Amino acid sequence: MKHKLILFIFVLNTLIGGGGYAFAQNFPVDCRVLLSPPYTGKFTDITNSPTKFRVQLLLKDLTKSSIDISLRI
Repeated sequence: MKHKLILFIFVLNTLIGGGGYAFAQNFPVDCRVLLSPPYTGKFTDITNSPTKFRVQLLLKDLTKSSIDISLRI
């Protein structure tokens, strides 16, 4: 009975309070890390090979021609 009450309150809150909509943050730079198999347990094996570890950066803000960024691992 308690679980049904909690579920009812959750559904009611979703319908009235927020409608169930959620939006992600929109950052001006999209970063994708690409790893090629075979995967090893050592990070140095991955970073020493230029074909195994790649980072793609995409500037999504069309009003800017460039932007300064820094990457940390």
